[in-house]
Amino acid sequence: MRAALRLPALIAMSALVGGCAAQGSFPSLAPRAVERDFAGGDQPVPPCLGGAEAVEPAPTPSPAPAGADPMLVSRLSQLRAAANEGDRAFGEAAAKAGTAVAEAGDAGSESWIAAQVAVSEAEMARTPTV
Repeated sequence: MRAALRLPALIAMSALVGGCAAQGSFPSLAPRAVERDFAGGDQPVPPCLGGAEAVEPAPTPSPAPAGADPMLVSRLSQLRAAANEGDRAFGEAAAKAGTAVAEAGDAGSESWIAAQVAVSEAEMARTPTV
């Protein structure tokens, strides 16, 4: 008896779900003119998309090159020095961490903890540069 009621209930629910679709006018899913053109169709590309009738925009004049700003040059030198120092510090810390990791014992051992600390120090050494 229950199986006999399931089929009509399923049909009724299917009919109700169809009414849940959004109503309104939606854009066409047909290919656009530019898509037809790229696919080899004979529909011309409209000017707004760079078609044959498009007008070439006037070139934008570029500003005259100016000398380098001394403040900018100084700041760039500071950044390079900081990057070089950070690279040196990270290289040292990474080498120390590599040795500690290679000598580390089982997880939770004293040497494993020392290796974890060395890796954390290497990560911290690169933080100012990043």
